[in-house]
Amino acid sequence: MKLPQFRYLEPTSIGEACSLLARYGSEAFVLAGGTDLLVKMKQRRVLPKYVINLKTIPSLDYIRYDENDGLRMGALTTIQAIKNSSLIKRNFRVLNEAAGVESSVQIRNRATIAGNIANASPAADAPLALLTLGATLVIAQGDGQREMLIEDFMTGPGKTALEP
Repeated sequence: MKLPQFRYLEPTSIGEACSLLARYGSEAFVLAGGTDLLVKMKQRRVLPKYVINLKTIPSLDYIRYDENDGLRMGALTTIQAIKNSSLIKRNFRVLNEAAGVESSVQIRNRATIAGNIANASPAADAPLALLTLGATLVIAQGDGQREMLIEDFMTGPGKTALEP
């Protein structure tokens, strides 16, 4: 089945992505790994006029850890990168194990932690591990950001506290 027609946008910064989302509102969908969005588009469950690809923002793909700030992961960190990270395996075993049982290696190589969280699928393993670890999310909005506990972010199956 073919994808519906849409305009493909490639921002190069978080600010530009936020501006595009503000401009196009509910007509725009964000693409990180695409493992859920593309399926929904093929099934015509979502019909975006605009697809905003975050993969063109290189600063969103990282895994870092230090004693003061703890674990930090960028939105584009893949589930496979979480599974392969010796740092996560050593310090956050539940997250490492959750990433290892999620789907197939092909999907894990595309699926991102942000997509897993933003889709709020009860079947996703990594968000549940982050919930048990008491994770805080940093959510970009306009010219700033807000922080929210993951337990407050996911409000039900497929529902989140994301704002337009």
